[in-house]
Amino acid sequence: MSGKYALLAALAPAVLAQTQQPDDDYNTDANPKLDMRTGETITTMGFPDCVNGPLHGTKVCNTSVSSWDRASALISMFTLEELVNNTDNTAPGVARLGLPPYEVWNEALHGLDHWPEENNGSFSWATSFPEPITSMASLNRSLIHQIGDIISTQARAANNFHRYGLDSYAPNINGFRSPVWGRGQETPGEDAYFLSSLYAYEYITSMQGGVIGANDVPKIRTTPKHFAGYDIESWHNHSRLGNDVNITSQWYASYFTPQFRTAVQFAKAKSVCFVSFAHS
Repeated sequence: MSGKYALLAALAPAVLAQTQQPDDDYNTDANPKLDMRTGETITTMGFPDCVNGPLHGTKVCNTSVSSWDRASALISMFTLEELVNNTDNTAPGVARLGLPPYEVWNEALHGLDHWPEENNGSFSWATSFPEPITSMASLNRSLIHQIGDIISTQARAANNFHRYGLDSYAPNINGFRSPVWGRGQETPGEDAYFLSSLYAYEYITSMQGGVIGANDVPKIRTTPKHFAGYDIESWHNHSRLGNDVNITSQWYASYFTPQFRTAVQFAKAKSVCFVSFAHS
């Protein structure tokens, strides 16, 4: 048996194990039950102690090494169980490595959200701007840029006290094609090619601190969403997690993706939120 086939044989049990289906049927249940950890918010998060912690002296704490190599070095230290546990929205960290918890799900649609706010004190509030569809109705690019800059500054301030991560699930740049979606107010509007593209550029570059190069440190990493063809929350009792959306190539190119091209190619967004789709 060649090395290639031997490797496939070794991986077969793990691959087959991943085909197990969840108890909930996302194709027939519009509101399936998600794991409780999905909606949790970590009250305190942080970064490894690179001075006295277990990761001191490793590649993970070597700032002269690329971010990719540092992340790869950290993941290589995980056990399989630790790796799986840290792929959720609420990553518990790895105590034996001195890796603290981290909240992946940080919202910043029109202000900080999904973060541990206090009842009073310095972190009892964050500026809440109008919904994007209202802000973009001003047709004012400078205003959108200013809003993004303020939000990212507050995010950094909260992060300095381990209360907010360095990524955000924003902006939502799906076209407001259908009023039955119910989330159109989160978007800049129905014009994907011009209106949404301008909004994406200004919001992303202001949040990240400019048009960020590969080796630059962003202010906050943005996550434009939802790529692509996402504008129905549920349809005929089908969950958004199980909808089978068939989009023609023309619609896909002309309406559903121009704003994402702007977000990634020109604004240099550092991550993208994907939603499965099909197009013909």
